[in-house]
Amino acid sequence: MAHSARSTPIPSPSTARRWASASPCEPLGSRVSTAGALGNLCHTGHPAEGVSLLVASRAGAAGKNGNTVGTYICSDLACSLYIRGLRRLTLPQGETLSVEARVARLEQRLGAFLGKALTS
Repeated sequence: MAHSARSTPIPSPSTARRWASASPCEPLGSRVSTAGALGNLCHTGHPAEGVSLLVASRAGAAGKNGNTVGTYICSDLACSLYIRGLRRLTLPQGETLSVEARVARLEQRLGAFLGKALTS
């Protein structure tokens, strides 16, 4: 049985959700929400435009071959301020860790990201 191709809309920050279907045999589609995003380093929730992809070239031959590593971070680079409660957040957060634990988590995640970048 032949399937006709369908046009798939591309989600954008200006739309709360879009529907897509790859083939008529699949369910109507998946809902893609662009209402919020999470910074991977500090684990802070933001509106979608508040998070950006940080990309670093890998060290050595891997980097020369164009290999990179990436992580999502707060667009305003204020991770340290958010985890210490020194900058106001626009979205409610469900964080229950102490400030000390959040600082340790940020240090661990940043160290892991740098470790990946510095490993050839």
